[in-house]
Amino acid sequence: MFNDGVTLGLQLWLIFLACFFLMGYSAMFSIGLGAIAGFAGGFISAYVKAKAQAPPPPPSDDDHESPLKRAQNRLQKWRKDGEDSRKQATTAGRNRRRSLKSPRRSS
Repeated sequence: MFNDGVTLGLQLWLIFLACFFLMGYSAMFSIGLGAIAGFAGGFISAYVKAKAQAPPPPPSDDDHESPLKRAQNRLQKWRKDGEDSRKQATTAGRNRRRSLKSPRRSS
């Protein structure tokens, strides 16, 4: 895996080196830009190959449940989260209203 990225990086370096040199850039500038392009291309290539060869995640317990059961669990979780957020919103609204009231002065 690592060797594939290095090999492709060196090939890209030589290709970009030749292209920059033929475009009229100086030799040192062509070497530098070619090295940057080769490093980037090799890194991207190695990353994509590693991502493609990664093993699939292990099956979870949810995979054994029926689709209907999973949908019911999601619906219950969604309802519970909605209730929690409504409670927080009403509590925040009450606190804001209390803080906006002007303090009463005793006469």
